[in-house]
Parts: sequence; C-alpha cells; structure tokens
Amino acid sequence: MFANFGPGHWLVLGVVMVLMFAGSKLPEAARYGGKSLRILKSELQELHTDDRWPTNRSPRPPRSRWGRFTAPAGRASTQSNTDA
Repeated sequence: MFANFGPGHWLVLGVVMVLMFAGSKLPEAARYGGKSLRILKSELQELHTDDRWPTNRSPRPPRSRWGRFTAPAGRASTQSNTDA
C-alpha cells in the first residue's frame, strides 16, 4: 500500500497531518517566530551601531610562520609545545 507513495505524496500527507493535529497552534507558532525575528533584527541593528565594536578588525588573527595563530600583543601564548 505504501510502496507506491512518492515524495510528493508524503509531503501532502504531512501537511494534512499538521493541519489536522496542530492547526490551532500554527498562529501561535507564527507569532512566536515573528517575535524572535524582531528581537534578532533589533539585536543585530544594535550590534552594528555599537561604538565598542571595532569596524576595521581583521577577520582572523595573523598566522605565525609555523601555521598557528599568534597570541595577541602583551599576552602569553596558551598553546603548549608538548603535543609535538
């Protein structure tokens, strides 16, 4: 019986099941999704307008000659040489 079901059949069956059993919760889920997107958008906008965020920073720290990341100036390296 289910051997002749293709992907389209399963998709339609899934949509029907969601509408039957979770149809009353869909508006609530959409409302929560909208609130989440608005919060994310406002946080990203705040991040872009924040003066503490450096705008001209490099995407990653410079590499040393041996291919490992170098420690920031004034800080000791946290990598040990025991793993060689």
